Amino acid sequence: MMNQGQPERERYIPNQLGRLEKAVGELEDFFGDLQGRLQYVRSEEVEKTTSEKEQEIALSCPAAESLRVQVLRIQSINNRIQNQLKLLEI
Repeated sequence: MMNQGQPERERYIPNQLGRLEKAVGELEDFFGDLQGRLQYVRSEEVEKTTSEKEQEIALSCPAAESLRVQVLRIQSINNRIQNQLKLLEI
């Protein structure tokens, strides 16, 4: 438990850093799960008709686009963190 005598402003930053650390850990776990599932789906050796393959490609395009969007968001957050680190190191 946090020291109750500590002013809120002194607890805020460590609390937020803890939340960020937890969120990054969860992100790593979620991506690991997704990556495992995507590898499993790709490794299935099932005979597919041309129309089934076309349908599969159509389904994977939105998934790929969604991943691209998430990558951009993560890169943006990374840039903001790097900028904040530069400010703290001055």
